[in-house]
Amino acid sequence: MGGLRSLAIRSLAARRGRTGLSVVGIALGIAVLYASLAADAGIAASIDRTVHDLVGKADVRVESFGANGLSADSLAAIDDAPGVAVAAPALQRRTYLVAAVDDPGAAPPPVTALGIDPATEGKIRDLAITTGVGLGGTETFEALISQTLATASGTAAGGSITFQAGDGQPVDFTVVGIVAGDGPLVGSAGRTVILPLRTMQRIFDDDTVSRVDIVAGEGATPAEVATAIGVGLTGQPYVLSSPADVAASLRSSTADFRSTTALIAAVALFVGAFLIFNTLSMTVSERVRELGLLRAAGATRSQLVGFVAVQAFVLGILGSLVGLVAGFVLAELMAADLRTIASIPFERVDPSLSSIVAVVAIGLGVTIAAAIEPARRAGSIPPVEALRDRLDPTTARRARLRWLVGVFVVVGIAGLVAWPHDPGTTGLARSGLIYLVLFAAVLAAPLVVGALGPLAGLPFRTVLRLEERLARASIVRDRSRTTLTVGALAIGLAMVVAVGGVAHQSRLAATAWLEAVIPGDELLTSIRPIALDEDVIADLAAIDGVRRVSPIAIFEVARDGVRIDAAAVEGSDFLDDGRLVMVDGDRLAALQGLDAGGVAILPRSVAARTG
Repeated sequence: MGGLRSLAIRSLAARRGRTGLSVVGIALGIAVLYASLAADAGIAASIDRTVHDLVGKADVRVESFGANGLSADSLAAIDDAPGVAVAAPALQRRTYLVAAVDDPGAAPPPVTALGIDPATEGKIRDLAITTGVGLGGTETFEALISQTLATASGTAAGGSITFQAGDGQPVDFTVVGIVAGDGPLVGSAGRTVILPLRTMQRIFDDDTVSRVDIVAGEGATPAEVATAIGVGLTGQPYVLSSPADVAASLRSSTADFRSTTALIAAVALFVGAFLIFNTLSMTVSERVRELGLLRAAGATRSQLVGFVAVQAFVLGILGSLVGLVAGFVLAELMAADLRTIASIPFERVDPSLSSIVAVVAIGLGVTIAAAIEPARRAGSIPPVEALRDRLDPTTARRARLRWLVGVFVVVGIAGLVAWPHDPGTTGLARSGLIYLVLFAAVLAAPLVVGALGPLAGLPFRTVLRLEERLARASIVRDRSRTTLTVGALAIGLAMVVAVGGVAHQSRLAATAWLEAVIPGDELLTSIRPIALDEDVIADLAAIDGVRRVSPIAIFEVARDGVRIDAAAVEGSDFLDDGRLVMVDGDRLAALQGLDAGGVAILPRSVAARTG
């Protein structure tokens, strides 16, 4: 048997072209599957990192509910609540950098200012400062900026940054340090400025805080602390959440994307498995004469199967290594356009050991299974008969399709086991349905090949009549090869259509959202809430060319501890504008009801998610 193993490897080296194509076929299957798994794992890891950056060591978070922040009395009530060991307040406001002197007409770039208490913040989370030092005091005009903002604005540690205060006047801060990555916030696109809390409250003329992160003391549980805060904090509305609640909100924001990833992974799993099976099965079938010579030379059936198994194992290992490298590159290319998914900073894909082992196991298993079946058939017939060019087509086709069914059932089960089953993973049922549809299409291919042959030959019948008849006869004569070839083309096309369709629909959805929702041609945002009786709305309406001004208030609501974005709008403006298409309910009654009060309109995604 040792001699046959050596012969098997030498045979692969002697046929470099066929070996190379087989390795490429296996590598492509591994690559598309690994890229999907790695991208989803990267999203899950990004959620975990984001939760850690947001809440740090906090056991409970208290956030203001509505436009007004938590007052000084509310902060005192939280500090005095039994079981509270550390209470770290923070104030978050949106503002704008001052336009450059050499380009005063440019639109001011937005930033998110975060005021923290340096004394208590360090007990909650460690700000990863890459350059410079931390904030030196509670009322200094020092600032930390995120690495993302530093790169975008060209600001270094020791420089300065200028942005608008609450009254619109510019305020200068000395940048004493650069915080790694996007900083401790989400939803700011990484454009974050961190200031001392007292200084920020003064320049924005706001003595409230947006949130308080709390660490439970020794002997107190987070649930007990939450209960104590509920008893003591009665002066204003608030939202109480745990790190698990924050993680649930972030997973909810990526649920649709991860569901789409699961669908693509189902197609990728089938494409990869079919590509590997097709490549190896046809390769071994074409070598029936070579196997017959070995059989005639005295090789036993088990030795013949071992000969093929060694070759399949070598091809599987080479294809897996190449496929993993190609898959990682493919995943990085996918991630290049997905660096921010919803509010999650998607930093990188995650080449975890579990996904590598799962993909290699599936690829290697399919490779060996695809090669063993035709080798077993070749070893089961008499040596003289095996010396013919190929096996009996009818018998080979039936055996190959039966084996294909068994292999792909096992692959589907393995895919369900390998796919992550964390709470943020959705769409597995739909993914399974997609897998079954593709499987059914391949099984139906032999039934339609004969009927489609004459149709496919119509364009060539008048010009290449003889060649068309010969080609059609070849298709019908070896339906096994035709089925696998047509199946490979169909599945490959399905992969292209699936990935391209998802990408195209995502772009359409992103560009169509503003057109479908915002009732106007321009969108003007403010760094502070604007009262309806202020002159700002009237001033905008008085500008030449402005026909209508539609005020929109952005706020949040809470359901089961999970925040949901909300907006207050003028129903009559949407009624006149024709936007906000209703998929259920009476549009006229809904929009009129908004202005009358007591009516809410839900986006379809929120309605589906909340029931």
